[in-house]
Amino acid sequence: MLALLLLSLVAEHGHHTREVRRTGARTGVQPKGALCDVITNNDKSGSWECMKGDGTMATGSATTFVATGAPTNTTVNGFAVRTYTSTQNDQQPANAAFPATDFSVCRHHRSTSNAVAQLMAFGTSGAAAGYVTLPWEVQGAGGNWVSYISNGTAGSSLASSYSLTTGTWYLLCMTYQRVGGAADNVVRTYVNGVQTATHSTARLAQALSNKWSTNGYVGGSTGAACSVRGVFITYKLLSATDIARLYGRLAP
Repeated sequence: MLALLLLSLVAEHGHHTREVRRTGARTGVQPKGALCDVITNNDKSGSWECMKGDGTMATGSATTFVATGAPTNTTVNGFAVRTYTSTQNDQQPANAAFPATDFSVCRHHRSTSNAVAQLMAFGTSGAAAGYVTLPWEVQGAGGNWVSYISNGTAGSSLASSYSLTTGTWYLLCMTYQRVGGAADNVVRTYVNGVQTATHSTARLAQALSNKWSTNGYVGGSTGAACSVRGVFITYKLLSATDIARLYGRLAP
């Protein structure tokens, strides 16, 4: 009798487990993860890159980034975290011409300080001829930032009304919609899945041959004291829905 009861309980447990799995599949519940784990094939376009929190690259990334200095790897809540000083970064291994396409950049970011710094850059300096985009130039102690696009002669800027608090994790995203005119292109910024600013008269991004850097300019100058849990670059326009989805799937 006892054996029959145990068999009945096991059968019922198995039925319950299968039902939970079927219910999860029906509701479309997705597991939480790090940034490079939650991007989808639809988010990737062109020579896309995604660097993980330990400095390694997601499978399919166009290149393998090379460290400037010696960034520190740690683990927080079970996820890899890469920490930089103001002179450390990871960057693409060789120069390449910036493509004439839309692009989007996202980084899972935590600031140690809000000194004036470039959180990322495609380029070697802030002179108009020296960069294509500076997605987040932190302005100082208040944590405000400005996003820049250069056509090689002059840059256009978009000031965000959002302020970064040190010690807090954010998903920062910037998108560039290449309309094609001299000053009709569109830059949008997002924080934690919510659009914070838009600029519809941005300059046409120049085809500069240079590299992406994950902190400061290429070569390790004007960076921030900060940490990242992922950096994603893709040559397509991520929508507000795409970015909200990425934030919704990020692990805390």
